Amino acid sequence: MRKSGIVSATVCILLLFLLVAISPAAAERDLDKQTLAAQWIITGDLAAKVGHFPEAIEAYTTALKYNPKTAKTWLTRGYTYQRSGNMADADSDYATAISLDPSLKGKVETYRGLAAHTGDSGYLSGTVLRGSSIYGSKGLIVDNSQGSHDAIVALAPASTKEATVAVYVKRGYQHTFTSSVPEGMYDLYIQYGTRFNQSSLSFDDAMCERYLLQIDFSGYKTYTVTLISWILSPIWLIPSIQPIPKSEFPRY
Repeated sequence: MRKSGIVSATVCILLLFLLVAISPAAAERDLDKQTLAAQWIITGDLAAKVGHFPEAIEAYTTALKYNPKTAKTWLTRGYTYQRSGNMADADSDYATAISLDPSLKGKVETYRGLAAHTGDSGYLSGTVLRGSSIYGSKGLIVDNSQGSHDAIVALAPASTKEATVAVYVKRGYQHTFTSSVPEGMYDLYIQYGTRFNQSSLSFDDAMCERYLLQIDFSGYKTYTVTLISWILSPIWLIPSIQPIPKSEFPRY
């Protein structure tokens, strides 16, 4: 009888261990809520970095469920709402962030000032003007987080004047356009400006450039185009870029 009791107790302990091991709810309870929040913040940061704002917002929202008292997370989600064009929810998150940490007021004002600068065109940053962006493993990343102007980036098949892909990226933003570029060799064109014309889908005060080296989009390659102010441009970069008149910018 005693031996049977030992076996039964052992079985009960093993069953209990298995139930804990396979239960997600039990596993989460064993983790510190702040740790879970931090993990979701990292997920959100990675998504926001490549311009996947809905996924980033969802991750930050989950982080806030675990730790709703962190002002920085409210601020970060608010800025992500702003980058996606949703200023109503951004302002709501900014207000919560300031209520939790009044020292963030200056940073919020900076973010709002950026919105005022980049919000004139009525077009969301990341708008595809020509082509499409679908889920995939290759494509184009445009980083205008350090740029001084809003920009249009266009790719035209080598030695042609018809763009296959053209995307609009505002100053202070970065976006990923996956599986957006068919395979082949391309010329890269960039158009900068401050007065975006919604009828012509171009800048009235456009400054245009062409990258002198062709880009090979064969296989599963993804290229990152980083836009920076002319003032900050390194000397070695200047010979690779040729200013062109707006009339030579490819059609899209």
